[in-house]
Amino acid sequence: MEATLQVLPYGAWPLGQLQLSTRAWDLSTLSTSLPRTRVSGQAWVGRRDRSSPLEARADLINEAPARWDQQGLPLSRLHLEAKASSLALDTLDIKTFDLTLASGRWSGRGQWSGHTLQLDTRLQEVRPQALDRRAPAMRLSGPLSLQWRRNPSAQAGGGAGSAVWTWKGELEGRLDDASQVVALNTQGEASSQGLEIQRLQAVSGSATADIKLRVRRDKSQRWLAQSEGHLSGFDPSAWYPGPEGTPWRKGPHRLNARWQLDLAAPVATGARALPQWLQSLQGEGRLEIQPSQLAGVDLQGSMRMER
Repeated sequence: MEATLQVLPYGAWPLGQLQLSTRAWDLSTLSTSLPRTRVSGQAWVGRRDRSSPLEARADLINEAPARWDQQGLPLSRLHLEAKASSLALDTLDIKTFDLTLASGRWSGRGQWSGHTLQLDTRLQEVRPQALDRRAPAMRLSGPLSLQWRRNPSAQAGGGAGSAVWTWKGELEGRLDDASQVVALNTQGEASSQGLEIQRLQAVSGSATADIKLRVRRDKSQRWLAQSEGHLSGFDPSAWYPGPEGTPWRKGPHRLNARWQLDLAAPVATGARALPQWLQSLQGEGRLEIQPSQLAGVDLQGSMRMER
């Protein structure tokens, strides 16, 4: 890697220009936890003159893209353009970013303002299993919006849960080995204090899943969970294939069920055995399994809990 730096010692912003160049750079040489790569390209940060805003550009190519499960990086090209409206860097306009993946593209634009990052993106013919062998074998396209926001007052007071991720996506596509249409409609948020899936609707051919889930931790460090949903002819292996050669991968699966849960449980620890933790559950729940199959085994039944 080579770097060229221009410094403006008497300017309000001392950085004039910074240009980085790399050729066949392997990220794993920095740490064994990083993926193996061969990254070449250039990145530039600077101002065209003293009165112009701070800008950034990057054009990088990974000559050896590989899946995550192969300790690789499933990205072949990155293009990024951004501009800061002021030298205070309190607002950053991400004019465009474009990631060419091992299969498909992920592109969009966004903005950093104060304590919030907003990204409006689109997936184009992304094949998850080309990124990681454990992911579903399908192709997906559609809009995906992401937001990260930080609560500075919570962080200043030492409180947890100072950062929150929210997402909303409406994706459509097809299974690799069939002409079945698949669709994924999801919206939710996550933080260190919990997870809320406000909507998760998955469709694969005539099979459907509709799920809502809310998990949070209260002041006494108990986990509170509420969930409701239903499955109709649902094949979970279409969304999680599982290890090769296992009964899960072979199937067949066809799940028909409804449930409604409102539970509370202490935070699990390594010292607490699973049966003891299950016995500590409190709340109420109802599960109805209509005629179904799981790995070729017939299932049917119901369960009710009140504690």
